[in-house]
Amino acid sequence: MPTSSPPRKRYKPKPNYQDPVSRVLISRKSLSEDGNPLLEWKLKNSEAMNNLMHGSATKHDMSVLVTISNVAEALHDGGVGAEYSAVAAEGEAALVRIAQRSAVTGRYTPSGADILALQLLIELHDAQTELLSVKEWDQACYYIQEQIASGKTRKLPLLKKSAS
Repeated sequence: MPTSSPPRKRYKPKPNYQDPVSRVLISRKSLSEDGNPLLEWKLKNSEAMNNLMHGSATKHDMSVLVTISNVAEALHDGGVGAEYSAVAAEGEAALVRIAQRSAVTGRYTPSGADILALQLLIELHDAQTELLSVKEWDQACYYIQEQIASGKTRKLPLLKKSAS
């Protein structure tokens, strides 16, 4: 009679790359060498911050800012810019305050201290991404996905719907 065996792990196939050599070469490349994707990302970030400062921020703009915070924290946990942990923490706290305020007022309205904290966070994020390779960027994104899937992330309050 067979003994109880532990449950089997779910099958997770390994990625199958068409050209593994070019994948390795690309992963060593710096993100700043790639040019266009990093420039587009920075433009999207500054547009979201500009909309927030002018009082016209949408849920998408806040999502972009939260992504900046997540990436900065993941890179910080990975050792890139570890000495600036206070900047990352204050930027995250500013996003939480803005989200809490929006649950009451129905708009994303930052205070002066929140704007300063977010500007420093964006500056930190830009400096971190200038130093990264494509492989390190992929690892940071994977780390963020793991944190979200495991439920270790904080949920922000939802925007109050205006009475229209």
